[in-house]
Amino acid sequence: KSKKKMAQKRLTGGAVKAMAAGQDVPQPVLQVIDIKQIQAPTAQPGAAERFRLVVSDGIHFQQAMLATQLNVLVKGGTLASKCIVKLTDYICNTVQNRKIVIVLNLDVVSPPLDANIGNPTYLDASAVDAAPTPAQAPAPARPQNNNNNNPRPQPQQQQQTQRGAQRGGAASGGFAADGQAIIPIKGLNPYQNRWAIKARVVTKGEVRTWKNDRSEGSLFKIDLLDKDDGEISCTFFNNACETFFPKIEEGRIYVFSGGSVKFANKRYATVKSNDYEITMDSNSSVTPCDEVDDIPEISYHFVNIGDIADRKRDDMVDVLGIILNVGEVENFVSKAGTPLCKRVVWLGDQSRHKIELTLWGDKANNYNANEDGVLSAKGVKVSDFRGHSLSALRNSVIQLNPNVEAARKLQTWYANEGCGADFKSLSQLDTGGYGGAGGGERKTWNAARKYIAEIREDEISDTNAGVTYAVRGLLVYIKHDFNGSQPWYPACPRTDPKPCNKKVVLQGGQWYCSNCQADYPNPAQRYILSLKASDHTGSTWLTGFNEIGDSILAQKASELQRLVDAGDEKEFQEVFRRALFTRYEFIIRATLAKFDQGGEHAQTRVKCTIVKATKVQDFVQASHGLLRE
Repeated sequence: KSKKKMAQKRLTGGAVKAMAAGQDVPQPVLQVIDIKQIQAPTAQPGAAERFRLVVSDGIHFQQAMLATQLNVLVKGGTLASKCIVKLTDYICNTVQNRKIVIVLNLDVVSPPLDANIGNPTYLDASAVDAAPTPAQAPAPARPQNNNNNNPRPQPQQQQQTQRGAQRGGAASGGFAADGQAIIPIKGLNPYQNRWAIKARVVTKGEVRTWKNDRSEGSLFKIDLLDKDDGEISCTFFNNACETFFPKIEEGRIYVFSGGSVKFANKRYATVKSNDYEITMDSNSSVTPCDEVDDIPEISYHFVNIGDIADRKRDDMVDVLGIILNVGEVENFVSKAGTPLCKRVVWLGDQSRHKIELTLWGDKANNYNANEDGVLSAKGVKVSDFRGHSLSALRNSVIQLNPNVEAARKLQTWYANEGCGADFKSLSQLDTGGYGGAGGGERKTWNAARKYIAEIREDEISDTNAGVTYAVRGLLVYIKHDFNGSQPWYPACPRTDPKPCNKKVVLQGGQWYCSNCQADYPNPAQRYILSLKASDHTGSTWLTGFNEIGDSILAQKASELQRLVDAGDEKEFQEVFRRALFTRYEFIIRATLAKFDQGGEHAQTRVKCTIVKATKVQDFVQASHGLLRE
């Protein structure tokens, strides 16, 4: 019995009732008597798991919701039923006339006990108004004023007290114009009816419109940051878009209230660090806050470039890098006919890796920096096409030589030792023979030597970029058919400012390119070869693009097209015959590809694309090279 009383003294007696009454209970110590996983109410794809707690002070118990960033405590077994916790940060909300504690942060002060402490009962809402100030747990708590004879506070006093309870004893956040207490962004959740936040507008997007069979309207988005490093995306639709777009300025601080908090659609979310987003309507409030505040202009969570190789496609990251190379602006037309422009910038850092960052639109046109400077990019998307690369979005923030300590350290490292570093590329360089690119002499390949039979699926499955191999083989067959499908295609002839190379179609006597939205009198012909190479261990199919075809067949595709047009099948066949049974040193990129099996499950196979093909002419020298390897 004495042990039970001692255990009960460890809890902050009366805390549950006091929190429900809106009183300030700094860091209450409670027992978790139940944990249950619940489904997100919107059943939105990608929504985070949620856990409901039942917490007790030994006298009363009530429900609580665990912030999603604390889910790891439950999954790891640190937070479990019957354990004792100290709530270091929380808010208390009313949901359907019931008080619910939203736990933002906690410390586990004791592992699970054998039983519940005391005989707690459910807190009846009718008993909340008369809640006394709780007796604070002895160890980690600060002294409390236990005067229970104070009358119920007047409205102004009550608001101030409630503000303290919402933050779990944190510093004052102030009030919105309607008297609502300001809470941190990290305290927002879909179960709140009323809330207010004070935050800086980090980015402001342009007005976008949509129209379909079901609806039409307009919207714009902003990304917000508060002094507690909380970030969230906020969207204004239709009337709210029209009302607030001219009033909100990027970089200024505002108090926001009156919107709805919902689960974010991770597919379109610009702030990946928050599971929620805000939707504002015409009844929402946005009030400028011009007093000096400690909200930073921007908050970075930099990822080392070398670690981006472990990120998934469409992940959002912040990156900081030395500018190694800056490409020219490239203008082109999308398949939908929209004029676009882009610029590629290569970044490197202390991980001795480099990566390609693509800037679009105004970000590409307005870029003005030389190499060796420092560039920071917030909220850029990871792509796994041809390795790993980064792409700036509408709401991405690009800064040159940002005023942050990490940038100064990176600049110092580069000046002292990094300028002579050999940076390993995460992005596949635009190299000859692969994807129809250039002449194949612009990159020195570090490829593993393999026999054909050693190219296995299990070695390739761990990387989206594929694996590069060096293979020596005999060219034994090239697919071709004089009267049927040819190993080339009609391509767009545009070469300025950059070759298009997209397939064109014959329409009304002209060759039309959907990418350039233009007609041409004659197309260019570009190879896409399918050939088989063999060595003493086996054979494999290889794909070779235009420059590879020029090299192997020693004829341009346009010249073979003229043979077909002239009906000269004999010379046509002779071109392919002369190319066979020649030994080549192939540099190939092996990737996994899925092939449809006519209604059955797709089959995964290894696809090998020729990056470079060099004819073996001096066999003595080639043999010495193999011995050195």
